[in-house]
Amino acid sequence: MRTYSLVCLGSAFFVIISYQVFNLFYGKLGIDFDPTRIIGQIVLGIGFLGAGLIIFREFHIEGLTTAIGLWVTANIGTAIGAKLYFLAILLAFITIIILAGLRSFEEKFFSKRP
Repeated sequence: MRTYSLVCLGSAFFVIISYQVFNLFYGKLGIDFDPTRIIGQIVLGIGFLGAGLIIFREFHIEGLTTAIGLWVTANIGTAIGAKLYFLAILLAFITIIILAGLRSFEEKFFSKRP
């Protein structure tokens, strides 16, 4: 649940940040570039790094939540870089809730231990 929640959260916030950054530059004279391309490259690059964290051991996958946590952290950094401080704080807060809160929920209801 943590992994899926973080993927959803990260994707949503990358779109929100892209819209906000685009609106900052839209219609300004002398600006003829698309700042959302930078965000796209961050998504791609961090996704590539995250893929290196994922390991298949025996019959289960390890590192998936760590990889998506890294991706969401890049999202927070992107928001800070775009001067969207409220979004960055909100994203960090929701991420902490997901990582800390859902862990105990997963262990209680989805644990394979008797």
